[in-house]
Amino acid sequence: LVDVDSQGGELFATLEIGRIMRAEGASIAVGKGASCLSACVFLLMGAIERTISGDARVGIHRPLLRAPQAGGPRPGSEDTIVAAISEQLVLYAQQMHVPRTIIDALMLVPPDRVKLLSASELAAYGINALDADR
Repeated sequence: LVDVDSQGGELFATLEIGRIMRAEGASIAVGKGASCLSACVFLLMGAIERTISGDARVGIHRPLLRAPQAGGPRPGSEDTIVAAISEQLVLYAQQMHVPRTIIDALMLVPPDRVKLLSASELAAYGINALDADR
């Protein structure tokens, strides 16, 4: 059981951890008063069983793009980067048996904001107690 209380983290590392959790059949819990925000949501997708306390906070937003590194993408290519990231996240959601609608929703939330999800939204996005399609 992985017990989380996280404001998020590095997106691609979180995707890899989520894949490992899926392969190992891991369970995850967001306990009373805890948070699973930003990249942490991808851990929820990866887990086979999920326990989310009624007062826990689960929130989504579009990934934050860092300032370009030397030799990195030129200004103006942000749309291309966002599209590429979106494709990778949709593929991840499919691999985790989660509807792509959660990816569509998080891509609409600016990276400097967080949309907290209700219990009914979590269920609609397939982030409920048990992934029967594993």
